[in-house]
Amino acid sequence: MPKVIWFNKNFSSIYNIMALIKAGDTRKEFSLLCTHDHPEFVGFEVSDFYEVEKQTISDEDYIRYCLDMCNKYHVSLFLPSKKIMVIANHHEFFEKQGIKILSCASFDNLEILNHKAMLYNALCNDNIEIPEYYLVNTLDAFDEAYEVLSSKNKRVCFKPARSIYALGFKMIKHNINEMNAFLSSDVISVSLKEARHKFSQADFFQDVLVMEYLDGTEYSIDCLAKHGRLIRCTVRKKPSHVNGAQILEYNPELVHMAEQLTQRFELTGLFNIQTKSANGISKLLEINTRMSGGIYFSCLSGINYPYWGMRLAMEECESEIPDQTYGLKVNQVYMPFLVKNKS
Repeated sequence: MPKVIWFNKNFSSIYNIMALIKAGDTRKEFSLLCTHDHPEFVGFEVSDFYEVEKQTISDEDYIRYCLDMCNKYHVSLFLPSKKIMVIANHHEFFEKQGIKILSCASFDNLEILNHKAMLYNALCNDNIEIPEYYLVNTLDAFDEAYEVLSSKNKRVCFKPARSIYALGFKMIKHNINEMNAFLSSDVISVSLKEARHKFSQADFFQDVLVMEYLDGTEYSIDCLAKHGRLIRCTVRKKPSHVNGAQILEYNPELVHMAEQLTQRFELTGLFNIQTKSANGISKLLEINTRMSGGIYFSCLSGINYPYWGMRLAMEECESEIPDQTYGLKVNQVYMPFLVKNKS
């Protein structure tokens, strides 16, 4: 009987991840279950089973729903995305039924990793380079942080302490024509006047990091680990211009950083590390507690990360994981397909 792996509500990139698992699973060891609250979710197209989740549900009811789904489909491995913190705090309920939860860290470490200021603060005594930053939630604190960074001739940017896909990231630019910026494709530039106006509209706002802008090379590191030990990682050098190719780079410095972070937070499974450089020094931006949307790029190195991540979570197979090829340039195209799910 194939082992059932369940992906609950996730991003559309889960389509590629499930397709990679199927491509690697030549022995037909796995069946893939996908749930989402949209009836036409793209992930249903590649899954073996699917169900539509409720759009609104309490935390307590969702835990019951998850346990019922695991029993209904005889789930062996559960990779949660929706309500991951709630599920991480109830691991014992699943473990009692023999169901493995694959999340990259403990509940306490997930709390740290999902809040960028908490992450940076946790690393203040570690040998990991981080950007200069200030945590603010008032206009006065924003003004003070801006003045400190500007006095050092640093370009200033800001972003929410909790965010994904760079949502909420803004870079402060001077001499900006606000109307032209508003009507153009530039969604990240903002004037100091506009930023102060927005922040002035609340006495207190959500945690925001005001940071030095790092203008050097950006890297994405896709990682596979087990219990705090990095097993494989692929370093992707991001292009300097839109639509450029990424490079799967041999980079011992960033591999060493990934090893340190994996050990520091006892990471396991599949996750992603983002860095960017300034003056030739690579600095940590964030640790994503999930597979990256671009992990399929890294799989072109010769390591099918989603497939080996599933295998490693359920059995000892480290010696079978292949080595990778470096120096490859990779890019992507978008292809349409016919929808099989007619519901």
